[in-house]
Amino acid sequence: ALLIVGNRVFDVSSSLRHMCSAALPGKLDYFRYDWKRSGLWNLLFVAGILLGGFLASHLGRSENVAISEQTRLALTRLGIHDFSGLAPREVFAWSALLTLKGFASIILGGFLVGFRHGLCGRLHFRSCDLGAGGPAVALVDRSGGLLRRWPAGDVFHSSADPVSASMSTEQAQNRTGVALLVYLLLGVAFGVTLTKSEVLSWFRIQEMFRFQSPRMYEIIASAVVVAAASVALIKRLGLKTVSGEPIAIPPKTLGLGIRYAAGGTIFGLGWALTGACPGPLFALVGNGVTVMIVAIGSALVGTWVYGLLRARLPH
Repeated sequence: ALLIVGNRVFDVSSSLRHMCSAALPGKLDYFRYDWKRSGLWNLLFVAGILLGGFLASHLGRSENVAISEQTRLALTRLGIHDFSGLAPREVFAWSALLTLKGFASIILGGFLVGFRHGLCGRLHFRSCDLGAGGPAVALVDRSGGLLRRWPAGDVFHSSADPVSASMSTEQAQNRTGVALLVYLLLGVAFGVTLTKSEVLSWFRIQEMFRFQSPRMYEIIASAVVVAAASVALIKRLGLKTVSGEPIAIPPKTLGLGIRYAAGGTIFGLGWALTGACPGPLFALVGNGVTVMIVAIGSALVGTWVYGLLRARLPH
C-alpha cells in the first residue's frame, strides 16, 4: 500500500532517525538532512500506529494472551507471575525502571533496538550535485555507497513528472496533504493489526524465541509470502503509484553481510529483552503500556549513538 500511495518503502525504524534529525542533529552528518521532506510521511505513519494501538485497546473485549504452558512455566521460574495484558507488570511498569529486570528490558533493550537500526542497512535519499547537470538526489545505502542518482526534479514531482507539471501549486499541496492523511490512516490500520494479532505481546515474543509455539513464525512467514507476491505482481504488471509515477523498489545491497549479522544479533537481543521492535513499541504506548515511552527514548539514544560512532563501525 505504501508503494502504491507514494513509492514509500515500509520502514518504521527510520522514524527514530527522523526524530533525532528533527530534535538533536548536532554536527553529525547522519542526521543532517531535510527530515520533513524525506521523513514526515514516516512520522505520520508512526503516529498512526500509536493511535491504532489506542483504538484497538478499546475495540472489543480484551483477553489475556494464551501462550503455551511451557512458556508460562519458564517465565514463572524467572519470577513472572502476572500474565494479564500485553506485558508483565512486574517488569514493564514505572515502578520497575530501577530494578535490574526493568532496566535490562526497557532501557537496555530499547537502546539495542535503536542502535541496530543503522547497521541493518536501509536506503535513503541524499542531496548531491551533478556538476554541470545541477542539483540532484542520490539513493545511497547506510555506508554512503551510491546506488542510483537522478536530477532533483525527477524524484520530487517537478517538470520531469508530467502529472505534476500540469498541476498548480495548490493542487500539488492538496495532493500532498491527502497522501499524508493516507499514511496516517495506514499507520492506524497497522497499529490495530499489531494489537489484534498479538504480535506486540511480550509473552508472544518470549514464546517465539523459546521455540515453544509456531504462531509468530507463521505470521512472519505469511508476511514474507504476501510481500514477495506483491512485489512480483508490481514488477510483472508495471504498476504505478496513484499519482502515475513508476514504482521504484530500491535494491538491497548485501556486501560482506557483516552489518546484517552484527545488526541482526544486536536487534535480536534487544527484541528479546524489550519484546518489541519500533512499530510495536509505539503501538504498546497506544495500548496503555506507557512505560514504553522510556524504551522509545532509549531507542532514540541508541540511534543517536550509532550516528556518533557510525564512521568507526563495520558496514
